[in-house]
Amino acid sequence: MTEPKRRAHRIIRGWLLLALALPATAGAAGRPFAWMDWEPQVQTEAPSENPASPALLDRAEFPTRFAVALDQPIGDGDAGRALTVRSTARTFAALFGGAPSSHPPESGRWDGLSRVGLGATLGGPTQADDMPRALRPRAVTNHFTGELKLMLIGDTLGGADASAAATRGPLRALDLNFTADTYATGFGRDLYAAACIAETRRPRGLLVNLAVHREESIHERARRELKAGAGFDWRCFGALGRPVIATLSCEELYRNLGRHRVAEANAKCDVPLTDQVRLTTAVTYADRPERYAEGTVRGSLGFGVMFR
Repeated sequence: MTEPKRRAHRIIRGWLLLALALPATAGAAGRPFAWMDWEPQVQTEAPSENPASPALLDRAEFPTRFAVALDQPIGDGDAGRALTVRSTARTFAALFGGAPSSHPPESGRWDGLSRVGLGATLGGPTQADDMPRALRPRAVTNHFTGELKLMLIGDTLGGADASAAATRGPLRALDLNFTADTYATGFGRDLYAAACIAETRRPRGLLVNLAVHREESIHERARRELKAGAGFDWRCFGALGRPVIATLSCEELYRNLGRHRVAEANAKCDVPLTDQVRLTTAVTYADRPERYAEGTVRGSLGFGVMFR
């Protein structure tokens, strides 16, 4: 086993041991297990289809107003950082005078637009199996990722305005997600994805992604993937008076054209610096090196600012 693989295995094992130790630690202290109070985490980072994202799985909840995030892959010699802006259709309607600016809305007329999340990411690495990537210069405008989320079940307004489906049943949130990860360089395969994202109420902290990927066809049949992934969240300990959130997730990619399937695992830690600012660190391991230009291990740093 190579040294990067050994490091990744040690990190993932450490997170797993921490996850197993949390219930016993909380019970011994005579207090309820902390993650029982977990609320769905709002996604500010780039979509998981963009290789710069520290997240292996996408979240169902999005900012109700506006959010900005900067993600940086560690060790990327091409400086594949990505800038992500997220908002809702209702925010854009209010910007152009089509909807009231108060939140929650004074009228239910605009509730539907609050359930439509929009995201745009500029930058990020290209795919690892693009041979010409070393022959051409990297420009941030060469890589763009657009995202559209439709919240079918979930609370976008909070408090008394929460939908009945959001307060009862096993699902806390359910989204349909559409993503286009595109390249303007003449190399790099554009990736299109349609996904279903679910976060459960029972068990708490469970996140599930089921997605279909289709890559741009180049001199062959279209390359497709089926993505199936799941993860858990834990509210671990306090920092700066706020809880630190740990996320462990894994996924399997089933690919056509006789290509080997790919298994991936991710350990992510979100540290809230203030009520609006969050620092994210993550490490992702894939059992096949062609998923990432840096090899089988990818480290990421993220910084997000959210206005809810």
